[in-house]
Amino acid sequence: MAQVFAKIHPKEFFQKFFEKGVRPDNRKLDTFRKPKILKGHINSAIGSSTVRLGNTSVVSGVQAEVVVPDLNKPKMGKIQVNVELTDLSSSKHSTERVNERSAAISEYIESTLINTGTINLEELCIQENEKVWMVYLDIYTLNCDGNILDACIISALAALQNTTLDPVIIVGENEESKEIQKEIILHNLPIPSSFGFFEDYILADPTADEEEIINSKLTIILGKNNKKSICDIYKTGSYPISRKTISKCIELAKNRSKYVIKQLKN
Repeated sequence: MAQVFAKIHPKEFFQKFFEKGVRPDNRKLDTFRKPKILKGHINSAIGSSTVRLGNTSVVSGVQAEVVVPDLNKPKMGKIQVNVELTDLSSSKHSTERVNERSAAISEYIESTLINTGTINLEELCIQENEKVWMVYLDIYTLNCDGNILDACIISALAALQNTTLDPVIIVGENEESKEIQKEIILHNLPIPSSFGFFEDYILADPTADEEEIINSKLTIILGKNNKKSICDIYKTGSYPISRKTISKCIELAKNRSKYVIKQLKN
């Protein structure tokens, strides 16, 4: 009976829970799902991870190849992020919309890794003007039960932590060869914390059903350096969010970020 009511009147269904300070999955409104992180289980990749947030499940794999650098960036390696929202390819979501969202998340994760100083592309240079590493990070959704962006970013970080680049042999002008060993060093850990907003309620880490009723969504990305740790604040939706509410979300995000960083370091 409850499932029927939820489908016919989803907003009323959720509001009955929210008024009591709880949600259908028994979480409090400000409680995040604890991520379960598994690293290094894909033998065909040089780095990999699987991350679960409740029923949301994401797998990431890393590959790399040696390429010629861009002419205007002779000492900079490259990274390319590709997100495939495979679980969203259904009648409920048009292929065009899924592809657009996949591209948007891919671009956002790639820019986050670079702009937050997480990856220094110059460290991927093997030989200036000649050879650099091109890193491919592929992320696939196995099951999407909400907050896919958080899961994808955490999975990306875990996979990169697990990545080992092969040594490269360089032959000099005098035909002497030397081995160059590079590694991917993560100088930051930008941890995302997303919130959904329904009327006056703040929902930490919304599920897929909750995302169907929320008015707006806010993602706060905090770095591991606590002094000025806000890397980005990303909002979607037209619902206005007050500074007081944003400040509250930042405090919740700080606690969540500390927990996720501990999990990533295990």
